[in-house]
Amino acid sequence: MNSREAEVFEEDQKRRSTPRRSPLRLTPKEREAALLIAKHYLDLNRTLVSGDEVLLVMRALRDAENTVSETKEPTREWLIWSNEHRAWWGPNNAGYPKDVHKAGRYTLAEARSICSSRSWDAHGVPPETMIHEIEATRV
Repeated sequence: MNSREAEVFEEDQKRRSTPRRSPLRLTPKEREAALLIAKHYLDLNRTLVSGDEVLLVMRALRDAENTVSETKEPTREWLIWSNEHRAWWGPNNAGYPKDVHKAGRYTLAEARSICSSRSWDAHGVPPETMIHEIEATRV
């Protein structure tokens, strides 16, 4: 065996003995975002980032999203229609305005709690119904 063959043999042995990195395991949502990041880099005519860098960016985005969602106040975009009073629930659970624009706005959790607090006959009309603001204010 000449020196070049020995060198190639040693490199091959070294490569075979080096543990291989496991492939990145991404959730479907992370995979979709990783593809968007890769597309963004291509659109900017930049070199694609490595899979590890994409994963780090994905995790940073996920952490940032979780932090924002924890600190951000829930949106109040649900209205409650009272079938009993034939009017909307007012702001802060007070009154029953007929005008949708004067109706109270509630978070999803608040609306669910209000609408599930009373029982009704399975074949009857529920006492209260939650409706998304977009649907309620549609012309």
